[in-house]
Amino acid sequence: MVKNNSRKRKPAKGMPLTGRLDPLVKFLNLNFHEARLETLDGALNMIVHRDLFGSEHSIRYLENLRIEIIDDLLLIAKPPGSRARKSERIEAAIKLDDGLRVLVKKLSEMKFRAVFKVLPGAKRVRLSNSEVFRLAVYDFPASKHRAKLWDSVPKSNPAHRLLNLSQRLIEWGEGQWIVTMDFDCGFPIYNPRADFYGIIAEGLMTGELANLRRCPLCGVFFLAHHRSRIFCCEEHVRKYHDAADATEFRAVKREASAISYNEVSTATPQPDVCLKKVAI
Repeated sequence: MVKNNSRKRKPAKGMPLTGRLDPLVKFLNLNFHEARLETLDGALNMIVHRDLFGSEHSIRYLENLRIEIIDDLLLIAKPPGSRARKSERIEAAIKLDDGLRVLVKKLSEMKFRAVFKVLPGAKRVRLSNSEVFRLAVYDFPASKHRAKLWDSVPKSNPAHRLLNLSQRLIEWGEGQWIVTMDFDCGFPIYNPRADFYGIIAEGLMTGELANLRRCPLCGVFFLAHHRSRIFCCEEHVRKYHDAADATEFRAVKREASAISYNEVSTATPQPDVCLKKVAI
């Protein structure tokens, strides 16, 4: 009997599905005054368009909202780096535990409304359902035309991506379905604060929010493709560590110079001792 040595490929750990968090990340990096002259991403535009193109008071509202969100997410976005000691990583995890409890309490007080949806559970389905279509283009490249996928039949049902230990398939007779729970902010319909905190709540539930980072060098927010990444690009990794190494080298050099100076000072005979030797 020949053994089958092929192994099932495991999903890569720490690989974010960036679709749902994209509007949040773009909002955190948005220059409100310059954005009036640019074409915003569709999802982000739907959330902020009224305030972004409103009065200066509306712009200040968005600026204050961004400050509030950054304060709530900064512990997540600034994890300890690879050079951190184990004790420092443990201390950071304890702080984040406290921060998550405060954030979850805040989300609970916002009283989101649960919304249930029924999706087809068959292995292959036609993309003529808006919810299934949204899942199919969840991480679809922006450079490709999404409209071409409408009413097509993909190799597998994109709704099956939702299946996990807590999300199961309903099988009854010849039918299969997936019942999902989503939530919205209720009324008023236009509420950027509730929209962004809804995205945050979903990111916490999926674990995707753990990939949020703020680059230590330039301060840009981004989604890391691996949990150990804390810089937005390799160039900033080099610049940051070169500057840190140079600072550390200068500090060590100053300390070494101070030690050698003290040694020379203590080894040099005092003037009165020298005079006594000359007199003898």
